Amino acid sequence: MTILRSEEEDYRAAAKRIDNKLNKYRSVFPKLDAEKHWLMVAVELAYENVLLEKKNDTQPYLDKLKELEREIEKRIRSYENGTGGV
Repeated sequence: MTILRSEEEDYRAAAKRIDNKLNKYRSVFPKLDAEKHWLMVAVELAYENVLLEKKNDTQPYLDKLKELEREIEKRIRSYENGTGGV
């Protein structure tokens, strides 16, 4: 596997995270084969990724900002037309 030098530290951290999770599953489920350990690690990492995507979803904030922008523009037009009030 070839990676950019600028990404090396992150890849090493990712590899360490995988090793830690594999070791955890190996110790908790010693009778399972390696394939199942790898599968559990893959599912756990995918789940963590989904949680992070949800946490970092900015779309609701962008939608609210658009709504507020429309409301502000509506009120500005109202005042410019002399129909605005408090």
